[in-house]
Amino acid sequence: MEFPPESVQKAKEIADQYRLRSPKAYNRALRLFDKQFLHLNYGFTDAIKAGRGGSFLHEAKLDADCFSLAGMLYLIARETGLQPQLYSASAMYDVKLGESELECAPGDHSFITVRAEGKEILVDPDYDIMGVVTHQNGCMMIKKKDGRAEVTRKYSSLEQLTESDYVKQMMHHRSAEGGKDVLASGQKVKSRGHLVMIEYDAERKGMWTNYVRRVHNYIHEPLPFNYMVNALEIPLAEGRLDLDNSMNRFYIAETDGWKLEQHGGHFNEVTMPSAWVRQYIEHLGVAARYHNRRSSLHHFSTKDVFTFFRNFGFDDCGRIIKENGVDQQTHIALLENIHGTFPLDKERDLPIVNYFAAKRAMQELTKSSENPEGLLYTQTERDAITEEYLGMVRQNFMAFIDAHMDETMAKAGFVQGAKAKSRKVEHMINRKDVEDRFMDIINYHKTDPHTYELHIDNVLFQREHPLGTVFATDEEIMSYYARNVHMNMIHLIKLQRSLEIPDYRKGIGRILGA
Repeated sequence: MEFPPESVQKAKEIADQYRLRSPKAYNRALRLFDKQFLHLNYGFTDAIKAGRGGSFLHEAKLDADCFSLAGMLYLIARETGLQPQLYSASAMYDVKLGESELECAPGDHSFITVRAEGKEILVDPDYDIMGVVTHQNGCMMIKKKDGRAEVTRKYSSLEQLTESDYVKQMMHHRSAEGGKDVLASGQKVKSRGHLVMIEYDAERKGMWTNYVRRVHNYIHEPLPFNYMVNALEIPLAEGRLDLDNSMNRFYIAETDGWKLEQHGGHFNEVTMPSAWVRQYIEHLGVAARYHNRRSSLHHFSTKDVFTFFRNFGFDDCGRIIKENGVDQQTHIALLENIHGTFPLDKERDLPIVNYFAAKRAMQELTKSSENPEGLLYTQTERDAITEEYLGMVRQNFMAFIDAHMDETMAKAGFVQGAKAKSRKVEHMINRKDVEDRFMDIINYHKTDPHTYELHIDNVLFQREHPLGTVFATDEEIMSYYARNVHMNMIHLIKLQRSLEIPDYRKGIGRILGA
């Protein structure tokens, strides 16, 4: 099987531009990596809206998934004489020198390599990496042109595809049955302002959509479970997505894997009918209107969402604390239903649950008009540890400057060991030690002092109470769950519409209903 002639013609036009500007093969590969004259984002918008599982080059308008993009890049590379090779990998992830594998989320991926300067060169704009490839120990070792080891690409399997294999697979993806397979592997789309993952669940005959955000950034010692996952299960009814019977699910996960099943280990998991979510959000809206807020809640923007809704009569656990126009008995009944879904028997003994619940309980006890967030440590204590970390950052900067200077001297031939010194610099760039984690939040000191103070307070708490040394009562754990649910409901004011993927339901219906 061959690529469509319309795609081949477009590839020739782009390749002609590459050759005009870059006689050298490596420079043409750079243009390919930059996707010049092929300005597409990563995504599945074009394909799913059209009701198909992939796009050829001549069909692309806004974006392309990795399999589609690999074929587009392959075709342009072929026409510009770069001798491309197509690859398809399963459970793939890249590990930078100095980076922990625990931070890497595996996923299926397709990409190409080209030939330039007598070497195989990876060209993978989706993963933002280009470099010389060597195959060893069942992995790809990828190095920049300067020879510095940058990335180890790992996978459970790697397949080389011929042109015919690729086109055959693409035609399968574009069929109704193949479209289901594509959706089952998980794809990201931009939905009403959020990047949302959509995933077909063949066993349950429905769609999952989910949005993942990082919720913790602990400096002193990294903690597991740093990702909040908001997911929506939408069943199928007569070939269409049945939002009326959808279910919301949220939990805190250890990793942000490509698919829901790849979220290794999670807790604080709550599942409820979406009707409850809609009712909860409606109550928030009633309270806002009662307090004379005229604009829609969809447009609210504040750094402290809890303070925002406290002003409308809700405490941090979602209970009504002052008259706000919401029927008290209806809201109490709704909270009782939601609280009945909390997995207390399953999770009460988890160290991570006790850690967060106990810390939250201590903060509640210290709240006052002067300390509305319940910071556990004094300003003097927070200033002292900030100064301590700034000292570590200074030392880290000096060590990096020394290492970079050693690398420069070695490359210039004044001393030996250029390769080893380059690896040391690369390791220092990618590592995440205490001072590096502190640098991730240092700008908050000016732009968002409230968030900065909370981070520093958490550092002091971690030092005094390592994981596994604090314990919470059942009541404190329930309160912690209730607070998380309330926070998620506030986020769902804007997010629920994105999870319902209104712009993609027609295309998905074509695929799943066929």
